[in-house]
Amino acid sequence: MTLVADSAGFEFLFGTGTPLNEPITYGGPFVMTTPEQMAETKLRFANGEMGRLI
Repeated sequence: MTLVADSAGFEFLFGTGTPLNEPITYGGPFVMTTPEQMAETKLRFANGEMGRLI
């Protein structure tokens, strides 16, 4: 892999991991295993139970 930046530079994030071999449910910024988990997560987020990013 070759990375080349211009005069402004750049930011790069590279991540790896072991496959979990589980089903995936996407919803907005969330990734969960089941639709039920996704519904609970979205509800918790809507209720302000997940903190706040600044």
